[in-house]
Amino acid sequence: MRKGKQKGICAGLALISALSVVSGCSQGSDLTIEYGEEIDLAQLLGTKEDTTFSLSVDPQTVGTYVVRWDSDTQEKRVQVVDTQLPQISLYQEQSAKIPLGDSYDPSANIRSVSDPVDGAIKDGKVLEKEAYAEQLQQAQTYEGQLSQRVFEEQADVTDAKKEQKDQSFLIISSEVDTEKVGKYMVEVAAADKNGNISRKTFQVEVVEKADAISEEEMAVGSSHRPKMEEEEQTSSASDSRGESKSEASSSSQSSSSSSRPQGGSSKAPSVSDPVAKAALARVGQHLSCDDLVSYALMDAGRISGGNNWMGTVGVYYFPKLCTKVSASQARAGDIIYYADGGAGSPHVAIYLGGDEAVHGGYNGLNVVRTTIYLGGGPTYYLRFPSHMSWDEIDRAIFGESSDDFFEDDSSSGSNQPSGGQEGTTTYTATFSINDLSVTVESSRPIDEEKVTGLLQQVLFEEITYDEMVAQLKAMGYRVV
Repeated sequence: MRKGKQKGICAGLALISALSVVSGCSQGSDLTIEYGEEIDLAQLLGTKEDTTFSLSVDPQTVGTYVVRWDSDTQEKRVQVVDTQLPQISLYQEQSAKIPLGDSYDPSANIRSVSDPVDGAIKDGKVLEKEAYAEQLQQAQTYEGQLSQRVFEEQADVTDAKKEQKDQSFLIISSEVDTEKVGKYMVEVAAADKNGNISRKTFQVEVVEKADAISEEEMAVGSSHRPKMEEEEQTSSASDSRGESKSEASSSSQSSSSSSRPQGGSSKAPSVSDPVAKAALARVGQHLSCDDLVSYALMDAGRISGGNNWMGTVGVYYFPKLCTKVSASQARAGDIIYYADGGAGSPHVAIYLGGDEAVHGGYNGLNVVRTTIYLGGGPTYYLRFPSHMSWDEIDRAIFGESSDDFFEDDSSSGSNQPSGGQEGTTTYTATFSINDLSVTVESSRPIDEEKVTGLLQQVLFEEITYDEMVAQLKAMGYRVV
């Protein structure tokens, strides 16, 4: 195997120009702090108290801060992340009943909703299914945009704070038809100011006769039980502590049956699958999504042998190695593939069951346990073979002549800043795989993972070259 192939392939094996500030598989950060956390920047960076910094880090504004000092000879990237989900507390957490023909207000079952930093979230609204899904998608998109922000100067922070919108909301999706006997699902979703979403579902059963329903079973919000007094509640209140993205049980219903696993509760059951357990063991670490999935498979013994790649399996290659399974057949330890993981790029995660998965690359490179409904939601589910060696993976992806796969690879240009017009900086980088090549320019450091990923999509005929160019332009890059 040729030496050029011994590169980490977070976004695929491709020769790309080296970055001066941005390196690895994503822009990453040197330090990470939690949204709303009080900090002493000098203490955080280990400098003298009287150090003058190029900009200040605002813990109330999510993004990556490029902090320089000592006449710009020293630099650290500090990322502010919001990993705390809103907490939803219901009066009736499981199932409740209402009599046929009764009136029903699903919002009455909401005890409280609050975010650990932003506080209470109120004024819940019942929305039609399409409007409900659209508002969730808008919040997810906004969250992804915030995590990609990079602040080079204090003016960048000031502008971001002016443009930032409060995304907090409390919405309800209810399918309850009080004129028809049956069981119905109600979903409650809450988002905080930064677009982080928490969801809970509960079931409402419409039955023929009111006298067949006990007082405890009667749904809060029906005309027979319109309100719930606080002192009546003992066991239904949920823990008052804020949930983190790595711990929250997000019970959600997808508007698309093709992407929602069927059966069981929305919270993942006790996990026994070796791959799922291996993924959970890495929660809290800093790994990209494909690194997480690769390491979970290796830790569980599903991938073994000498690793000539000196890296991990890239996100685009998992569909080549796995068998697609339907959402109803998905089980813990399977791989979820996302065409859009929330930032416009493909994403993979380890499925836990229910509506939960372990994700790498979350808000930077964080490994978290959270909902499967990120970005555009699951595109499909994949089942990795019971065992593969690295040689078998190599042949499955590149064929028998894999040593020559990158015969014509090359790179040129520089992703280091160069002077343009007075007061401006231009970054240029060329990315090449075989006979495919693209050169891009930007006023900010170029995201190598996204550009390489798009180039690989062209290579594997998932998109056309013109579509890649259009996406690059939409990202603010100039194609030269």
